[in-house]
Amino acid sequence: MRDLKLIYLSSLAKIPPYMKKLPKGIKSGKMLQGERFNFQLLFHSPVMHNRKTEVELITDFPGAISIREVAYTPVSFTGFEMCDDDVISDMAGVYPDRLIPLENNCTRIVIRQTKTLWISADAPADTRPGKYSVKLHLTIYPDDADEGARLTQKIEHVETDEFQLEILPFKLPEQRLKVTQWFHPDSLSSHYQLPMWSEEHWTVVADWLADLAAHGTNMILVPALSLILNVAENSRREISQLLIISGNDTDGYTFDFSRFDRYINIARQCGFKYFEISHLFSQWGAAYAPPVVVNGELLFDGTVPGDSPAYRNFLSAMLTALREHLEELNISHCTVFHCSDEPPANRIAQYRNAMDFIKSLLPGFQIIDALNNADIFDASGVDTPVPLISQLDRFKKIKLREKWCYYCCAPARKMPNRFIHFPSSRNRIFGMLLWKHNMDGFLHWGYNFYFEALSRFKIDPMLDPGCDRFYPPGDGFLVYPGRDGKPDSSIRHEVFTEALQDFRLLDLLAQKYGRTKVKKMLSRWCGKISMSSYPRGESAVLALRKHLLSLL
Repeated sequence: MRDLKLIYLSSLAKIPPYMKKLPKGIKSGKMLQGERFNFQLLFHSPVMHNRKTEVELITDFPGAISIREVAYTPVSFTGFEMCDDDVISDMAGVYPDRLIPLENNCTRIVIRQTKTLWISADAPADTRPGKYSVKLHLTIYPDDADEGARLTQKIEHVETDEFQLEILPFKLPEQRLKVTQWFHPDSLSSHYQLPMWSEEHWTVVADWLADLAAHGTNMILVPALSLILNVAENSRREISQLLIISGNDTDGYTFDFSRFDRYINIARQCGFKYFEISHLFSQWGAAYAPPVVVNGELLFDGTVPGDSPAYRNFLSAMLTALREHLEELNISHCTVFHCSDEPPANRIAQYRNAMDFIKSLLPGFQIIDALNNADIFDASGVDTPVPLISQLDRFKKIKLREKWCYYCCAPARKMPNRFIHFPSSRNRIFGMLLWKHNMDGFLHWGYNFYFEALSRFKIDPMLDPGCDRFYPPGDGFLVYPGRDGKPDSSIRHEVFTEALQDFRLLDLLAQKYGRTKVKKMLSRWCGKISMSSYPRGESAVLALRKHLLSLL
């Protein structure tokens, strides 16, 4: 149809709402068994307006295919750190990010506006290799808001060209990289106005954990005690404590694990394989004990010093009971603990004191903490530090139990990240960089944080992706709260999943050729590869992916 342009695009394209020149398209894609392949359909009309369009899928693809509409998120703040040139823009504006399920399989054509549909194809691990066809049939209805249009316009039918999906006869290996992206159950309680751990809340939690696991996160944050992250001193968030505790310091404490076990069982059913007990001391140096409810009342309110005898006595009883219970659940071997997130240098003594205390109560357990200052590692006592990706080189020669890294509101220059105003190529390349650095784990703090930076009030993530102009846009969340208590995904969430699949693809190639040879091939194609030097842009990253598939 002359009045309607339809163009297939890769998942790495981020299309603004208005374009003077439409991009070139793609016609096909290749994927492995057990992989998700994402692509987009752009539609644009210079004359049609407000035309409801029903979308029908026509395909012989043997797996599931979902179609969502790409929506725009307003960005008013792009972060404190000056961006480099590898950004969509460093200016305020609207950016494509949120993926919204089609309502009754329909979208709308808006005059001169460039819109895209996001198409995700999932190939089961036992899918028969071969080439498959994907088409969309569009039924375009008259403008239902214009009485004259209803009389003059006709229902029109358009079928897209074929997009060819080829499933290669190779199966993605199981993901060995441990990935945690912190889940905040109180965000859901707050946004949907549900009592914490009510039956309605549990239903929502289960849906969100399933989404998180389906996108490659395999370690889940477990709030045995309430989360004490992103709060101002002498403050607290809503109580999210899973343990039901009774008793007192004199006669001893009793621990009911029923709610804790329900959370673990849901996580296991969703596919999580690793568990991390939430922080036992406050963020930024272990100054305070987290809020703790005992006998239905606050025993510790978030302002009690972390080294107080009362809290240490409680913690000794709690960790002893929890350690035994983890062994009963047969998950002690795959459970880690946190002490305090991002301890600063001026609080390293109290952090070390807290670390030594819990290590004495958790023999054999791994304790991991994010360190945004590599200089404090030796003094910290943490056995598995999680440094910023910008500080990875400073841990090269240190023998660690596992090699982890993280990024959050930094870095914003040179290195990969997944802010809303960043190109998707800078998100997708991260999987290959994690593999090149032979990482064992990756941590990010924000799967669904919907509060102001210090949790003083809730924010609307659809309108305020910077958590009240504090974080770079989207740093606090990967998904949006959708209808009926279910998460709406984002371009960033889907592309990061593709990055994790690339990590697994490189593992598959290493099984065939050996890790050393695969690293040499990467260097031959890309030159020196590091967290600050890597292929840039959509074309370069897709070309690298094509090279890797050719080795199969």
